[in-house]
Amino acid sequence: MTKLAVPPPDENGYWHYTYVTYHPDTGEWYGGKHTTKNLDDAYLGSGNWIVTHPSRNELVMEVVEFFYSEEHAYAAEAAMVAAAIMDDALCRNAMDGGRGMSAKRAAELRALPQWRENIRKVYADPAWLESIRIARSRQASDPEWLRKVREGVAKRDADPTWRQKNLQALARLWADPAYRAKVSEAASKLGDNPEWKKKNREVGARNKANPEWQKNLRAALAKRDADPEYQWKIRRAAAKRAANPELQRKLREEWAERKSDPEFWRKNREGIARRSADPEWRAKCKEAAVRREINKSAEEWVSLFMWLYEQRADKPVV
Repeated sequence: MTKLAVPPPDENGYWHYTYVTYHPDTGEWYGGKHTTKNLDDAYLGSGNWIVTHPSRNELVMEVVEFFYSEEHAYAAEAAMVAAAIMDDALCRNAMDGGRGMSAKRAAELRALPQWRENIRKVYADPAWLESIRIARSRQASDPEWLRKVREGVAKRDADPTWRQKNLQALARLWADPAYRAKVSEAASKLGDNPEWKKKNREVGARNKANPEWQKNLRAALAKRDADPEYQWKIRRAAAKRAANPELQRKLREEWAERKSDPEFWRKNREGIARRSADPEWRAKCKEAAVRREINKSAEEWVSLFMWLYEQRADKPVV
């Protein structure tokens, strides 16, 4: 990126600029506009020439000019590209600028094998991944960004149409054996990754120490458990699993395999030891045991009452 004097971002923390991405050997170039909160996001452009370029890692992006608003940047992009398309044979823009990318165009690009291959290369670049991590850390500490995310999620979740579409999409995905296999494989890899387990424990510890998070969690669980439709779904799912001979067979086979695996028992013992050393977990176990004893006593009392009721002298003769 050319070292221009970088102005301060706009009131929402965004920079808007026009850029040129070119190949140093051929002189071919693509002009566009980009809006970002991270000037080191390794952005090259979204045009077809860029995303399908066989030597994408050789392309160079240079900022042409910064603008305070997205509208001004779009206008400058349109002025830069419109003339070049007509006069410059090396310009690889397919259309004049100033409009951004449509959802249809984005879907077309995502369907290209070259695009998917380039995305895989980008995600394999440690420097790019580090820049994304830094950008996300900045976003996570930005109250304005977090507020917008919460508002967007709340608005989305309140839309019954979105929820229906989401459920349908999940149902279609889960009906695909290849997708289920990928999810299972990914979960297995995560479970065997010490770094992931360490991070997971750290997140759990932070959440456990956060009273506000605990309060929200208890409220969400209480709301869910009080939902008759949720309870009905749980019972229906359990009944389906119990009535599925293939699933039951797989569960028996998995259990038989785990029983003969010393590593499984070692992990099991470690988990029990870790939980047993947790005073909060022990307290919860005691509370649960007390509740079970109370429920058991209540059931015994009801059984005794029903037996006495059956033995009463005024029992009607059938």
